[in-house]
Amino acid sequence: YIDHFGNIVTNISKQQFLEVAKGRKYEIVMKPKNIKTILPAYSAIATSEKYPIKTYEGEKLAIFNEAGFLEIAIFRSNPSKVGSANSLLGLNYRDVITVQFS
Repeated sequence: YIDHFGNIVTNISKQQFLEVAKGRKYEIVMKPKNIKTILPAYSAIATSEKYPIKTYEGEKLAIFNEAGFLEIAIFRSNPSKVGSANSLLGLNYRDVITVQFS
């Protein structure tokens, strides 16, 4: 579903993901771009103190939300001003998002 922030919440639970992943590399496949890392929290996107946090605004990211489901978001996006994950990435309810393991 798409939450009130415009983030895409999938039906892929963290438990399912970990059971299938078994430590393998993965890629979240969606249109138009893929994501290769699931972050532990939104704030984890800023991996370097060398760059200001503002540098990361607008970056796509994936996390497991508080309910334990995979969520696709845009860091610090404002849906009413610049758009949200669903509008900026062109993702809609029922679009296919898959995880490919290698």
